Amino acid sequence: MEPITFRQLREQMNGLNEQQLDSPVRWMGDERGGTVKVLHVYEEDMLNDDGQAIERSAFTEEEATDLKVAYPKGTPVLEVDL
Repeated sequence: MEPITFRQLREQMNGLNEQQLDSPVRWMGDERGGTVKVLHVYEEDMLNDDGQAIERSAFTEEEATDLKVAYPKGTPVLEVDL
């Protein structure tokens, strides 16, 4: 199954009724699930450091030049409970 975009999510949410819109946002996966806690919009580039996304400001300019941008500034991300 391909991931959906935030645009597709918004379009699908337009079909929800008022009661559904007032319910907690839930997620589910393979034998796991929970609720969405918050929507973050990254305020700076998140760099990939050994498989983790870390704020650009955590690095010196010299260190940052060697790292790839994992998520550019402005990327929306949902924080979930695990």
